[in-house]
Amino acid sequence: MAWIMKLWNVEVFVLGSLAFQIILATVGNKRKYKSGLGIRFIIWFAYSMADWTATIALGKLSQIATQENSSNIYPNDVLKALWAAVLLLHLGGPDTITAYASQDADLWYRHLLGLLVHLAMVIYILVNCSTGYWVSIVLLLSGIIKYGERTWALSYRNNENTKTSMISYNDRHFLSFQTQMEEATFIMKSYDMFQCYKHYIADYVSTITEYEISIIQEYSGDSKKLFELMEFELEFMYDVLYTKIPIICTRTGAIFRALSFIFTVTGLVGFSIAPKDHYANVDVVSTYLLLVGAVFLEVYAVTLLIYSNWGILWMIKHCENGIVGQVLPSLAKKSVDHWKRWSNSVAQFDLLEFCFYEEDLSRGRTTMRSRLLNLFSRAKLFQNINKYQCLKYENNLSEFRRMMLQELQATIGQLDSTLSGTPSFWQTIQRLRSTEWPNKLSLVPDFLKTKIDVLATTGREIGKLVLKIAANFTMKGDVALQRYDCESDLRSSINKDFDESIIIWHIATYICYYDAGILIPDPDDQSRKETSKLVSEYMMYLLVFYPNLIRVRAANFIFDQICSELTDIIHVEADNGPETSQSRQDRLCNTLLNGKYDDWLPSKPTLKDSIDLASILKAKYPTKVWKIINGVWMEKLMYAANQCQVDHHAQLLRKGGELLTLVWVLICHSSLSEKRNKMQQQLDQYLEHGQH
Repeated sequence: MAWIMKLWNVEVFVLGSLAFQIILATVGNKRKYKSGLGIRFIIWFAYSMADWTATIALGKLSQIATQENSSNIYPNDVLKALWAAVLLLHLGGPDTITAYASQDADLWYRHLLGLLVHLAMVIYILVNCSTGYWVSIVLLLSGIIKYGERTWALSYRNNENTKTSMISYNDRHFLSFQTQMEEATFIMKSYDMFQCYKHYIADYVSTITEYEISIIQEYSGDSKKLFELMEFELEFMYDVLYTKIPIICTRTGAIFRALSFIFTVTGLVGFSIAPKDHYANVDVVSTYLLLVGAVFLEVYAVTLLIYSNWGILWMIKHCENGIVGQVLPSLAKKSVDHWKRWSNSVAQFDLLEFCFYEEDLSRGRTTMRSRLLNLFSRAKLFQNINKYQCLKYENNLSEFRRMMLQELQATIGQLDSTLSGTPSFWQTIQRLRSTEWPNKLSLVPDFLKTKIDVLATTGREIGKLVLKIAANFTMKGDVALQRYDCESDLRSSINKDFDESIIIWHIATYICYYDAGILIPDPDDQSRKETSKLVSEYMMYLLVFYPNLIRVRAANFIFDQICSELTDIIHVEADNGPETSQSRQDRLCNTLLNGKYDDWLPSKPTLKDSIDLASILKAKYPTKVWKIINGVWMEKLMYAANQCQVDHHAQLLRKGGELLTLVWVLICHSSLSEKRNKMQQQLDQYLEHGQH
């Protein structure tokens, strides 16, 4: 390897830079919907190495330029100057991954400084090596545009004009009459909701119009479509945070992209027709690889843009064109029906199954692979490796979506009444009409004018009320307990610290799930049972692997303590318990409920509270067990989503997405839908009162 580096020193770095660019262009966007460690490592490695490799190559080329006298330039040095221009293009990066993390956007000025420094290096190399070779100049212009796009994209999030939208009223109006454009209309509506909320901006208060309200109202009864709408919103958010695509779709961005493409193709054609007899064959082949690779990356980027949702939005603006109008429906249908927007999987971690796994490890009942991994865990090299062995993933979320929306709407309906500090709708309208909305609609009939007046002036107030509902969403199960009249018996289980409360309800859910004596009186109770288990194990996953997301501090200590207590019980039962036809889950649940270990429990308060909770649910609320458990878990999930910081949600988008982020968006949507219903009733009363 050393002799290759010595012989092809610069070539290795230049071609390596091209290889990393191709990897990032083809794989970079997959992290949006793939959560595996393998794909994340590949992208991290390629992203980390890409700029470093290109910078090292530029440094070596500048050394060559320094060593040569400008009046005595060797032919091969002309090609190396051309390589420098292509490396500047590489430093611009592919469209699919402009930023690795959301914090990169806050440091865009560093990239601007990097652009100036690298540009100075390339100009220095060209001046000393190329003797005015025009192909190098053309490629330099393309590189400046590409690097400038990267800096612009990084600054876009911080400097974005929040009032700018790709879609106009005329575009919406035209699509509303196109029956074959249902999917395109859906994508357009998701973009409008994304523009309305801009979730990636902390504390952003939107001006919500009747149009946005009607979108949520339209899908509020269809959990599948509502979740799809939010998935599209989060995909738009991902693109703004991590890619160049949003700026390429602007008029200025499209012009620069066209120029960059023309310059790159011109560079390839110019080099192809130029005489190359005086160049070394190795350098000619390397140059062809660089130029063909650059053109390939440009063509690939344009293709991805056409097939992206941003490309579909551009087509919506031009759908009256015959060709665009024919292509748009099929592309939009593929986007809605087939293209993945997030991993669509929910991680599951079962505390008691982990304890069974630990017991199996201690008795040598696991595979050789598990025992080897356990050695690393015991040696403190990878402390969580045993926990990763117990991770599962659930991909069927249809029932969860339905139950989540049902519980959320009920919860927000109750929560809305707690906002006693919010001024009444009537007072809000009177204040706004007298101070903020001049009467300029003299030609409109009085009754219609009043309705337009009310709807137009309260848009921002609705946005503030929605955020106020979200900000006050600090309940961890209280609303569900009130709804099912069990607050007095169960309140102590939710008044604990959030991490301890999660563990208590997780163990109680496990016991109830495997207890055959609990009735399922309602057809929906079976769905509630499975959904409760899913959310319970997902919350345990967050507690164990991402405690910072849900803002708990002592999670590891409590988890280790309860694991030790449960493992001791499992170990004793395995030694003394007779073999029966029951599964070990059933035996453990029966053991915990029949009081066999009551003498141990006073010194184990968390485990005692878990068993007491399961006993109370079974004894006092036999017909409402799964209604209560499901309601509490949904509320805890909503609380966790609301507690998670905006930046953490943004980071989760680049890891395949998380259910937590979808719930975070859903809270705002359902808050808006609930407020719309209440405010429409008050509006009708107000208008009726105003006519008399």
